[in-house]
Amino acid sequence: MDESLDSAQPGVESPDGSHGHAPRAVRRDAVRSTDAGERPLLRVENLVKHFEKGGGLLGGPRRRVYAVNGISLSVRRGEVLGVVGESGCGKSTLGKCILRLIPPTSGRVVFDGVDVTTASRSELRALRRRMQMVFQDPYSSLNPRMTARTMLREVLRFHRAVPRDQVERRIVQLLEDVELGADALHRFPHEFSGGQRQRLNIARALAVDPDFLVADEPVSALDVSVQAQILNLLQDLRQKRRLTMLFISHDLKVVEHFCDRVMVVYRGFCVEDIAADRLYDHAAHPYTRVLLEAIPPDDPCQRKEPQMLRGDVPSPSTPVSGCPFVARCPIAEPRCREENPPLESVGDGHRVACWAVPTAAPAETA
Repeated sequence: MDESLDSAQPGVESPDGSHGHAPRAVRRDAVRSTDAGERPLLRVENLVKHFEKGGGLLGGPRRRVYAVNGISLSVRRGEVLGVVGESGCGKSTLGKCILRLIPPTSGRVVFDGVDVTTASRSELRALRRRMQMVFQDPYSSLNPRMTARTMLREVLRFHRAVPRDQVERRIVQLLEDVELGADALHRFPHEFSGGQRQRLNIARALAVDPDFLVADEPVSALDVSVQAQILNLLQDLRQKRRLTMLFISHDLKVVEHFCDRVMVVYRGFCVEDIAADRLYDHAAHPYTRVLLEAIPPDDPCQRKEPQMLRGDVPSPSTPVSGCPFVARCPIAEPRCREENPPLESVGDGHRVACWAVPTAAPAETA
């Protein structure tokens, strides 16, 4: 049994084979949290995850991989927090640690007042109904020997999400919610297209009506036309169910339109936390600005030479001394090599970890 975190409208057939409306641009007017003073649904405090490699029966030197290094964050109910950064920066590891799919080395994860990091097996099983994940690869995350009906039925029965006599009706409703339809009931994963598999992945995650969803690069493996459909589907489901989400991606344009806030991660550290609608005009950390400059413009005639970072990304097995970005930063100063800058407010809910960025006065941070 898989214990992992685990109303279609008629229209033309989509490129991914599903029946629904034609792709549309992802809307910026997402559901926003209206109560800034509301207790966060999710709170992460100084989360650390290090992996040990080498040694054992095969020998070789033991190494430590510094995947996540003291990240703290909070997400209000109904809010979508985007997590961006280049490959290997710790984004996916962060999401899995929050759901305790992998145990963190240290730190706390508090979900709606419950400490996830110390929860017992029975408490964790109850939390699974409220915290789910959409995995990056829609094919490897589905059991190739199970039909869509069998996969969804297993989740519903394991979590006892609905009475037994309503399971079949609920399965059909889930497939219709993700615009697959009842004709997908008896098909295996290899019989679906990539976009359809991701829709099935989303249906499985939503089967238990979760409050919080971790979407780990849910569109990175899909064609561009299908990406828009999946993002629109997530947007619609978010509005209908008031989902709270951690949206992991490397596409800043998608994150800007889909998310309420954006957290930029580099080498397992949060280097900037900013409102999504302020990202392009007010990003302050040099790493964030370089990421933005690397995005191709909509008009090729306006293309300019992007700023090139010197050197390569340091190995994740190399301990961080000073600022994690110092080896590649174009404005690094001697202090950066000795002290890791804290994540401090620069006003308007915007936080940056950089010695070169002036912090806000106390009145601005109140």
